[in-house]
Amino acid sequence: MTDAPDVAIVGGGVIGCAAAWYLARAGVGVELYERGPLGGEATAASAGILAPLAESVSPGPFVQLALAGLRAFTDDLDDLRRDSGLDPEYHRSGVLRLAVDGESADALRRSAEWQANARLDMRWLDPRQIASIEPGLAPCAGGLLSPAEGHINPPRLTATLAAAAAAHGAALHEYCAPPLPWVENGRMRGLLVGDQRRPAGHVVLAAGAWSGPWAEAVGVRVPVRPVKGQMLLLRVVRPPVRHVVFSGHGYLVPRADGTIYVGATQEEVGYDRRVTTAGIHELTAIAAALAPTLADAEVVRAGAGLRPASADGLPVLGPAPGVDGLTLAAGHFRNGILMSLITGRIVAALVAGRDPEIPLHEFSASRFLSRPDSRVQAR
Repeated sequence: MTDAPDVAIVGGGVIGCAAAWYLARAGVGVELYERGPLGGEATAASAGILAPLAESVSPGPFVQLALAGLRAFTDDLDDLRRDSGLDPEYHRSGVLRLAVDGESADALRRSAEWQANARLDMRWLDPRQIASIEPGLAPCAGGLLSPAEGHINPPRLTATLAAAAAAHGAALHEYCAPPLPWVENGRMRGLLVGDQRRPAGHVVLAAGAWSGPWAEAVGVRVPVRPVKGQMLLLRVVRPPVRHVVFSGHGYLVPRADGTIYVGATQEEVGYDRRVTTAGIHELTAIAAALAPTLADAEVVRAGAGLRPASADGLPVLGPAPGVDGLTLAAGHFRNGILMSLITGRIVAALVAGRDPEIPLHEFSASRFLSRPDSRVQAR
């Protein structure tokens, strides 16, 4: 590794580590900088759901990117395991979206009409069928089952990506001083880390909820803000579900160790990462409403992460307008794990000067140049 790597990455969450792996395996010299532990922010509190259609209300660029994200796991997971020697605990468990009443059942049926084009073998189940495959769930009005979707362990995925990147020569710096931009004459020259200048041919910004202020320092508008999500990890003698279960804004994820992940709150509280009694109360209510036996579950862990949400709900991907040598990979909100590998592939293509496999016009930061800041959750 030379003193001046080809690419410096700001941020060591799952997005930054994915970019590091794809770049390093392509022979690019990479240095990654994270002010805390790798994957210690939003990634650590993530559910790890790989369900591109679970939160999609209409076809469009978000769905296209999300589906490509799921395909990337199918394409590259074996290579990732081989490069790292680790297992990220991927489970194609299937995802079950529940309808609590007739109105929500009608809405799910309508969404299934356009989602059928995704070829994920989605099918409608009536209440009796759901009770037969998931007897631990509370009664419902039916639901959609997508067998091809599933989940992965986010900390394990991040560790796997980091190990794979390091195996290809990437240098991963944890617990370092927050890296600052070093710009001269409208071009990134590298990073300022503590009292040192770290030259780099290219910089990738993947700093999650902190990407907005970082980009603003170089004159690029990236309206990404933190949205806190609190979570619970529960344990019971017999886990009540085998599938990932969605209902409204709540969900259950069965983990490989027998615990159940319960998520998640959605709070506009800035950079406040505290776990609160109100959040725990909301999550325990979600858990018991979906699976009544969870009312008596042991709380293994409570946590919170700051999801990076853009002003319009779409990720911010591509070259930074007006700053040569800077690529943006931010704003993935609730889908950073799902979109991690595809984002890494996109970043590697952009750095190499190739066209990415997904058109990026809708995700470019240039869309914010003349648009007022809004907080629409676009899907």
